[in-house]
Amino acid sequence: MRDLFGVPLDGIWRGGAEPHDDRVCFKGFLNGIPASEAVINATLAGHFGVPVALIAGDQHAVSELKEVYPYADGVVVKRAIERYSAQSRPIEEVEKELFAKTVGVLKRVHTLKPFKPTPPLRLVLELAQPSLVSRALYAPIANKLDTKTLEILGDDPLDVYMKFRAILLLASGARDPDYG
Repeated sequence: MRDLFGVPLDGIWRGGAEPHDDRVCFKGFLNGIPASEAVINATLAGHFGVPVALIAGDQHAVSELKEVYPYADGVVVKRAIERYSAQSRPIEEVEKELFAKTVGVLKRVHTLKPFKPTPPLRLVLELAQPSLVSRALYAPIANKLDTKTLEILGDDPLDVYMKFRAILLLASGARDPDYG
């Protein structure tokens, strides 16, 4: 898989905010660090030997990835104001910066290293409602830590990722706005 020299990440949510669907999962932590979508995707890409080249997202998503993985370049496309609002930058500015940063990354692509957190991996997920934890545990793929929190343990990043996706799928079928 190393034929792929680097992967761009776009449309990224930040850790501790809205992983995939904030009606299901509020927060995530991978080996103790905030597990934003970028961190989870960088871990999966690293498993296949592919480094992250560029991230585009809000200021939090960009800074959170760069804190744990300094090789990626980042473009802040919007400024998060609160959970459901952001101030987007003018598209012309974003396009110019994305192009310039992509050219820059391509010039140093040989220096990029895959993101590979040290196993064992521990992905902790805080779900939105206790009922979601119960539903997610229909499959024996995680451990219940408390009424709203699960952990996924494993040495294989692909296995941990697939369990994460399965939990989101199982839990999303149990969303109930009137029941917590």
